[in-house]
Amino acid sequence: MIDFVQTYNAYSLAQLYLKQGQPAQAIVEYEQSLKRYVLLDDSARALLRDEYGLSQEQLEQELATARTLAQQGTTTD
Repeated sequence: MIDFVQTYNAYSLAQLYLKQGQPAQAIVEYEQSLKRYVLLDDSARALLRDEYGLSQEQLEQELATARTLAQQGTTTD
């Protein structure tokens, strides 16, 4: 259960960083969340999906978005 909470907390923190315009920090948290997600058992993944709409595909997509935003930030600075 701790891994479940840590996975979701890293995801939530990543979203917060992204909303605050800090994509580099968001990337770190999305990567942590994704790493933890793939280690979860099927029931924990199902719970995350059912309760929070969180899937591996969503994590990967949001990580890609954060990377794009970070890239754009470095090219405009």
